Amino acid sequence: MKKHLEHDKNCLTCEKKRKTAEKCAVLEEMIGMKKNCFAWTDDPNWLKKLQKESAYYEEVHADNRIAAEWLLYYHEKKKKYHEKYDRILNAYSHILERTGGRGNMPSDITGRKGIKLAEMDAMHKWLELVEEVEQKLPWKKQIFLRLRREYRHARGPKGWTSAIQWKYTQEVAALMGKDPEDTWIENPRTFWVWWREIVDYTVRLAAKRKLLTERNSDTAQREIDKVI
Repeated sequence: MKKHLEHDKNCLTCEKKRKTAEKCAVLEEMIGMKKNCFAWTDDPNWLKKLQKESAYYEEVHADNRIAAEWLLYYHEKKKKYHEKYDRILNAYSHILERTGGRGNMPSDITGRKGIKLAEMDAMHKWLELVEEVEQKLPWKKQIFLRLRREYRHARGPKGWTSAIQWKYTQEVAALMGKDPEDTWIENPRTFWVWWREIVDYTVRLAAKRKLLTERNSDTAQREIDKVI
């Protein structure tokens, strides 16, 4: 290998060059041997920083996915919550009848009831949060969120944005007494931006209420999986 290169950001001065081989740690080609490399760095801790950033973005993605699922499947989740709550109460009511009262209930049964009700409490808090988010949205975005749920399984080249684009226009025009062409949103990306804003806001509220802790997130995700 050459001992000197005229350009500054080259392989010889880059921390991403493997120490034991003439190879780059991130690129297949050693671009820096020919010209300045876009991936060049003189930071010896670049790998640790990259791993830290990756872990951060993985956590953000996981939080966003949980919030999005609760937003999209709110009605199914609410129905599931009430059904499960009734089953828990009915089950332990029968146990109380057989044991002759709460004081005679076996401790392991009492413990299991407490765990189940704690899980139900986490679900209840998520449902309340979604309701609060929806109530705070401007009326046009409330329409959008309803349509986002309705077309959550839409497929095709443009997916749910294409379906919502037309339906949203019709509903807003009818409510405002205008022609659909006056309420048409030309760029479908607008709906992606709205969706991301709603999800981000939901995540912020959930984090403040400690609904994205490891235990609550796992519980929420297990319950979601049962529905979807």
